[in-house]
This record gives sequence, C-alpha cells and structure tokens, in this order.
Amino acid sequence: MATPSMSMDAELAAWKPFDEDADADTNWTGEEAPAFESSVEHTIPAEEAPLLYTPWQELQVAEDAKMEMAAQEARKAMTGSLYNHLRNSEIDWSIEGRYICRVVGMSCFGKKFDRRGLTVHLKGRPHLRYDAQVTPPRPQRPQTPVSAPMLPQLPARNRAVRVVMMEIDTSLSVESAMDITPPPSPLGRLGSGLVAQDQVMEDRPPTPPPSYPLDAVIPDSEAETSFGSE
Repeated sequence: MATPSMSMDAELAAWKPFDEDADADTNWTGEEAPAFESSVEHTIPAEEAPLLYTPWQELQVAEDAKMEMAAQEARKAMTGSLYNHLRNSEIDWSIEGRYICRVVGMSCFGKKFDRRGLTVHLKGRPHLRYDAQVTPPRPQRPQTPVSAPMLPQLPARNRAVRVVMMEIDTSLSVESAMDITPPPSPLGRLGSGLVAQDQVMEDRPPTPPPSYPLDAVIPDSEAETSFGSE
C-alpha cells in the first residue's frame, strides 16, 4: 500500500505567521501607549415609573366599551344612508344586526328586514308622519358671563384747604366781631359765579380788626346813655 507524501520547499516550511524573536515589551515609538478609550458610552438608564396594577376586570370593561363604539360606528357607516330622510327621529345604533328598524318610539323598533324591505319601510307614511311630529331638540348655547366695561376713574383733585386763625379783641361787641367781610376775589365778577371749591384763596395775611383802649367810649353806647338821661 502506497503512503501519500508531499514535498515542500525548505523556505516555505520555515515560514511562520509570527516572529518568535520579537520581544513583547518592545516600544516601537519610544513613548508609552495611550490609555484605551472605549467609544461606547455607558449611560445610566432613567428610572421608569412603577406600573400601576389594574385588575383585569377593569381592563375588560374598557375594551368592551371600545369594541361597542367601534361596532356602532360600523353599523352607522353601513346603513346610515337609509335614515338620512328622518332628520328628527332618534336612531339607536346599539342594537346588534344589520337591517333593523332603529327608530326609537315606533312600534316596529327592532324589527328585522332585508335591505330592500328596510328601505321601503323607512320611507312609509308611518315613519314620515312620526318624523314630522317629533320636535327636534334645540342645541343649548353655552352662556358666557357678560362683564360690565370698566370705566376709567378720574383722579381725585388734591385741594389744600387753608385754615386761617384770627385773634378777636375782647373789647369789641359780638355784632362787630362777626361782621367781617371777606376780601374781594381777584377774579372780579367772573369769580363770583364760580363754585366755592373752584375759587382760589389768596395767600395773604388777614387784616386785623380795629382795636380800642379799655377806657374808650363807643359812640353808639354814649348816644344811648344820653338819650336815657334826658
């Protein structure tokens, strides 16, 4: 039996994929190798909100409500054109079935037909008469509160009231002390027609009343004394 053999060149047999004489610690550039930096960013995931536990019964009720709404919309899209002429009648789309009388208030409510029979039935006199008698509900408009307009407020007129204190001689009689005439208005006749609060007071000291000595004789009192003596 012949044994297979393969001849190989000596140079090819001496070739190796690595150099056995190379030192592992050889520094080719003369500098230390840079630190390894990873290009993948390690981000901390955000904390998710804890899931609220919902009983399966509540989830089932919510799903059933969604399915019912979808079924009503499907019935309305399929046979809604048959009820377009009944504008005032109330149509109930919650009844299961395809060609069913859905007019609320009629004796035929819930009765099954085929498409042609339902079309003829809805255009009959009973349905037309009933639709004419039904009063359509009036849409209620939302009442918006009407606010009164804000009127601009006039600024208050700042007026300084001047109070003048005047000394009165005790030797005068009561009548002469009270008989003090105010000084004439600088506005003349025009100032007499103005309101008291619109007139401007003159900033000047008041005129002192005449004073008499204590031993003086008043002419009026002397006349009365002489008349009494006669």
